[in-house]
Amino acid sequence: LVKDAADNQTNNEDLKNKNLISFDDLIGSVDSSINKPTMPSGYSGITVDKARLIWDANPSDNTSWSDFYSNAKNTLKTAVTNIRKYGTTTSSKGDGKVTFRELICIGDN
Repeated sequence: LVKDAADNQTNNEDLKNKNLISFDDLIGSVDSSINKPTMPSGYSGITVDKARLIWDANPSDNTSWSDFYSNAKNTLKTAVTNIRKYGTTTSSKGDGKVTFRELICIGDN
C-alpha cells in the first residue's frame, strides 16, 4: 500500500502513476472480500485492473480526502512515513541488502 504512495512533493505528472494498487494485490493481500468492479454496458473492452488509493485527511468529517499520504491524519501519515523510511525498494538474492518487505515476510521463507 505504501510502495507507490504520493507525498505532497509529487508533481501532477507523476501523480498519475502513484497511489495505484492492482486489484489482484488488493484482493489477495489486503481484503479478500473485495470484488473487481464490472463496467456498465456500453463500455465493452475496458478492463479495470487497478484501484487508486486516496488518504483520509480528517476521519471525523468524512469530507477531507487527499492524493498525498503526507496530508493524511497524523497517525496514518506517521505509519506510512515510517514504513517508507525502512525501504520500499526491492532486492535480489545475494545483493547484500535486506529490505523492510523481506523482514516482514521472513516467517514465510
